Amino acid sequence: MEWRWNEREEADIHRTRHRLQAAWTLKQPLGPLTRCFVSHEWLTDLPNRQSLENRAVPLGLTFRLSERADLDLFYMIFSVRQQAAWTHESVLGTYLRLRF
Repeated sequence: MEWRWNEREEADIHRTRHRLQAAWTLKQPLGPLTRCFVSHEWLTDLPNRQSLENRAVPLGLTFRLSERADLDLFYMIFSVRQQAAWTHESVLGTYLRLRF
């Protein structure tokens, strides 16, 4: 659940976030490549009960940088509903994951 207040917005934003991810760890790493994954995250506006955003990752790769660090590299299709129409953008993203 998210309760957001943006300075330039007229109203607060109340929404839910749900994310589903599936990952496959490689039996034999290909160099630093250790895992592949896909995910889908959707955000729903609570007052209107409408889907606001979709973040689909059809391909993600995990590279082991060290014993305590991994780098996820992924392609994401970011979709936003504005009025009644959806707009879509392609995003190349990264996550740096550290283990303490």
